[in-house]
Amino acid sequence: MNRINLICITFLLITITLTACQNNTSSVNIEKSTSLKLSTNKGNDVIKQSDNRNLTNAFFLRKWKISRVLSNAGISALTDEEANKYIGKEIHYTETIAEFENESIKNPYYYLTEMTSDEFFDYYGYVSFEKLGFHKDKMQHVEIFTGNTNDYANLWINLAGSFLIIDENTLLVCWEGYFFEVSRSE
Repeated sequence: MNRINLICITFLLITITLTACQNNTSSVNIEKSTSLKLSTNKGNDVIKQSDNRNLTNAFFLRKWKISRVLSNAGISALTDEEANKYIGKEIHYTETIAEFENESIKNPYYYLTEMTSDEFFDYYGYVSFEKLGFHKDKMQHVEIFTGNTNDYANLWINLAGSFLIIDENTLLVCWEGYFFEVSRSE
């Protein structure tokens, strides 16, 4: 009888844990630009919102280079040595392709949101903007999808699959618990 109770309690705890860890997303109204699949859901600083904007010249549509490792979240799937191997690697974003190393997607869908410092802290494993050297209340966050929607089943799982905009010359990417500064390559 004790063994059956133990199995039932274990099953119940696993079920509760898995239910608590679900990624609950809510639907968001998406604005599509006429020329670039970039959408927004909140106000932002670097990319200005407009119903009729032409984002073919959005500043992040270019080549970028990983310039340095900023920090890690304390728990990582990478070693420091593995993280440092990404320095110097290029990321390329255009209207028609997003690519990093040997992986690319055609017709990427760029989804822009605003992320507060508290949301960043929760989303990226309890690391603050300040720990990374940024003293801001919010930043723009871009996620890249392989379909024409921000359905997380289509999220591009890649080091270059999402980034935060620090300024027009600097992006921040996170991969496997490490944070990388990315600088304009051109």
